[in-house]
Amino acid sequence: MSKKTLFVNRNAGAQDWAQENGFAAATVVESFAPDMVEAGDTVVGTLPLPLAAAVHDKGATFIALTMRPVPAELRGTPLSAEQMDELGAATQPMTVEVIDIEPTSKTVCVTRHVGAQEWLARQGINAEVQEHFTAEDMAEVGPETTVVGVLPPTMVADICQRGGCFVALDVRVPRELFKTELTADMMAELGAKLVGYRVTLG
Repeated sequence: MSKKTLFVNRNAGAQDWAQENGFAAATVVESFAPDMVEAGDTVVGTLPLPLAAAVHDKGATFIALTMRPVPAELRGTPLSAEQMDELGAATQPMTVEVIDIEPTSKTVCVTRHVGAQEWLARQGINAEVQEHFTAEDMAEVGPETTVVGVLPPTMVADICQRGGCFVALDVRVPRELFKTELTADMMAELGAKLVGYRVTLG
């Protein structure tokens, strides 16, 4: 059984942080694909939910790199290991699984992008739309709640722990479009879809 550890991050500061926090022996990769791992492997880093779920399907372990929200003035700037420490960088083992989407009585869509809002409406999701998901919103989540959007895995785990359902808006965006405000038509062309996920910590 394979036993390798991969640290997935392209930023030098994050790689330095990994060296200083118990992952000096890990193989650093800047871009991850599921065929890089086998049963028994460990993947450490920040992965979108589809890739984290693929790690689980392979019989490997996913350990998420988590931090508090990055201040506006630092967004888009590679963080140093020291800045990551200041933002409470830590690792959290978690299991991410794809699940069936079950209807609930309350649906909240979380996105600030107009194109995503229009795409969701085209899918027949005419729910309350909000730009952010706050602690107050989380406190109201229960078994009757579905949250749709793109949220950090730790927040998704909290939704699942409260009995809620999380549905991700999954779309693979090519690098050349990373800073482009996608329209609903562009999202459709990129194969956007809704996928249910369960995230469990530990």
